[in-house]
Amino acid sequence: MNVRKPDDKMETEPVHKENFLGANTISDLVYRASTSILYHRGVCPREDFKNEEHGDMQLYRLQNRKTNDLVWGALVVLDDCLVSEVLEKIVLAIINENSKKIVEQWDFQVEIQRPQGMDKPKQQIEDEMFNVLKQIPLITAKLPSRNYSYSFGFLIYSPDSLIVTPIAWRNAVTPRELHDYVEVGLLSTTIHKIRLQVRYAREVDDRRKIILRESKLR
Repeated sequence: MNVRKPDDKMETEPVHKENFLGANTISDLVYRASTSILYHRGVCPREDFKNEEHGDMQLYRLQNRKTNDLVWGALVVLDDCLVSEVLEKIVLAIINENSKKIVEQWDFQVEIQRPQGMDKPKQQIEDEMFNVLKQIPLITAKLPSRNYSYSFGFLIYSPDSLIVTPIAWRNAVTPRELHDYVEVGLLSTTIHKIRLQVRYAREVDDRRKIILRESKLR
């Protein structure tokens, strides 16, 4: 699999293709889910987010321009892959800044399905999206606690390439197989099915190891 970088001429907002049904919905889900994950996992400072109420749930929008541009840049690539019908999945990866290892991968797996009859009602699609988003804070509360500094990036998979963003990750981060996982939810449009799951690693807290070692010496 070839690893390539996003186009240096990317705009900072996703290119929505109105003639490709479902692309906007998937981009919307990835953005809303990613910001919720970053908020609840403490990857970015709380002041980087603006809270927005939607019925009985909280949604989040990034206020930090650099962080927001990183997410939107990934969505540019996502939209282009959707339009070309080559997207397999997009992964929000969380990396431990000390070990430089990926400790969580939030996999948005995309499957193209040919339309069967009438278009799926918009309200039904939105209901499915918010059902997925409601699961994120519940699931993050059950994942291993994170006690270090973290950063994030995106891995975008097509059949013959892997696009890594930010570009600085290309040589610093290696995708890894994480065996523990939790299914988050499923969303489908007229022509897409997208399944979200989180894969995670259990980290050893070096500070706890030191305390345990010192207690054994006493």
